[in-house]
Amino acid sequence: MSSMEKELRELTIKDIIDRKYNSNIDIIAIGSERCANYFCKQLETILKQGLYKGLRIALVTPKVPNEYFNYLLDLILQLNKVTDIAYIVVNDYGLLYALNKRNIKNIILGRI
Repeated sequence: MSSMEKELRELTIKDIIDRKYNSNIDIIAIGSERCANYFCKQLETILKQGLYKGLRIALVTPKVPNEYFNYLLDLILQLNKVTDIAYIVVNDYGLLYALNKRNIKNIILGRI
């Protein structure tokens, strides 16, 4: 992210929809540092409804329990195929390893 870009961090999909066409915002950051289930639901909705179109999206990932790991990784990889993810703040060593192994760029270390 350059020093001139403006980022908006929203907590709900409704907030993303409501601000989607705000021309002053360059990047929408989504995620949860605490809840893998909530984060997965956010990514599912963004992919199903095509909310990534016309936006640069940044992701803030939680620590990921084993039960969510493969599904969350798959959602991130799906989103990466359809849009340019501005950056991913990774808060989980396993996810960091998996993303690096798949050559995903723009990773920022979070609270690992």
